[in-house]
Amino acid sequence: MALNGNGRAVQDLTRSWRQWLYLRCLPKLPSRVERYVQDFLSRNAVHHACRRLGGEAISCRRRVMLVTNDLSRSGAPQLVYQMALLQQRIGAHPVVVSPLSGPMMADFRQAGIPVIVSPRPGAWARNLCRMAPVFDAAICNTVDTADAVHLLAPILPTLWYLHEISLIEERLEHPAVTLSMQAAQRVWAGSPPCANLVKSLRPDVEVVPYGLTPLPEYPRHQGGPFRIGVFGSIEKRKGQDLVLDATILLPENVRSGIEIIFFGRALDQNLGHLISDAANNDPIVFYHQELDRKAYIDKMNKVDAVLVSSRDDTLPLVSLDALGIGKILLLAPTVGTKEWLTDGTDCIIGKETTAQGMADLIERGYLARNSGRYFNKAAKASFKNNFSLSGFNDRLEDALNKIAGPTSA
Repeated sequence: MALNGNGRAVQDLTRSWRQWLYLRCLPKLPSRVERYVQDFLSRNAVHHACRRLGGEAISCRRRVMLVTNDLSRSGAPQLVYQMALLQQRIGAHPVVVSPLSGPMMADFRQAGIPVIVSPRPGAWARNLCRMAPVFDAAICNTVDTADAVHLLAPILPTLWYLHEISLIEERLEHPAVTLSMQAAQRVWAGSPPCANLVKSLRPDVEVVPYGLTPLPEYPRHQGGPFRIGVFGSIEKRKGQDLVLDATILLPENVRSGIEIIFFGRALDQNLGHLISDAANNDPIVFYHQELDRKAYIDKMNKVDAVLVSSRDDTLPLVSLDALGIGKILLLAPTVGTKEWLTDGTDCIIGKETTAQGMADLIERGYLARNSGRYFNKAAKASFKNNFSLSGFNDRLEDALNKIAGPTSA
């Protein structure tokens, strides 16, 4: 049934009230009280979702549950957001389920995509099982959703999208992960290194790189230092410590011409303090906290190069965003994006994931900029050929059609 003007106004008011409650009110409550309030809200949301999804107006459209490990602004929730938008655009009805709240909730709600947060383990399992019968398919994102795959796959066609490398290596010994790997109807991996880890359990694993819309591109600045952006959560796996150590290994002629700017929330507090100290004492080091989407786009446009220093990273979104707007992309050899790129043509790939390796990578990037090799056209071409949104949408739609049947508007 179509909503009239008053109905839409009530729906918008309800959405705004829930968003205020989740993002402004709940974080101020004691943690135990917050969990129980969220449990109540999630049960209420599940009740309304089941009633709505079971109605005739939606029953003819594919209903897709997207399970994310959290709602932070890290790469995994961003990918879930893109998949939800794709489903919404083709006439399907996506609903996002997460055990944790976070800033991405506002993005989903602004796009009109329902989000259900179930913070307590018991409520999480109960809500998943209760909702499963009214959905046509589930997409579970990251290895952290193994418990959801285990619960959903026996009763709902489930696609499991994996991205991690070292974390999968650790988790493969867990029985829950092994059982979930066998239960999922389809298993995707974001890059060949990730796929190789699970082939023994799922020989049919498919390598499916992400697809994105290129970021808005602003006019490039002229002159000034060579600005290198290091984007991502601050943690040892992302290798920011190697970049810090590299700064003292750089030749003076390179140091005098560059700025290294770190962006991201500190998951490793000790490493966060080290970067803050460096920013206070080293004139070429700068540190900004986690960025919202608007600020991220602005900062990405203002840097000359993007350095991805991860010790292991299957296909970081920041590397794709850098390619999409033609930035010089500097990759550690342990970053999965290199599988689709060519060193010296559309990116620069380091020889080793060490402090010296990062120093060499930074120096090569600096010299490439100063000799006029901006990699702009080649980087954009690689993005279009390998990471386009249309190509990713086609593969996602094909997979869902095979496990759940086609949707209809």
